[in-house]
Amino acid sequence: MRIDITAEYDLADLATAVQRLAEGATHGKSVIRVA
Repeated sequence: MRIDITAEYDLADLATAVQRLAEGATHGKSVIRVA
């Protein structure tokens, strides 16, 4: 199985990540780095 990760964000950028997902600007999976 292959997972297409198209975006990675730091935890501090969570609002940006959610906004881009809501706008449909990302395709595939987005990852939030917490460590």
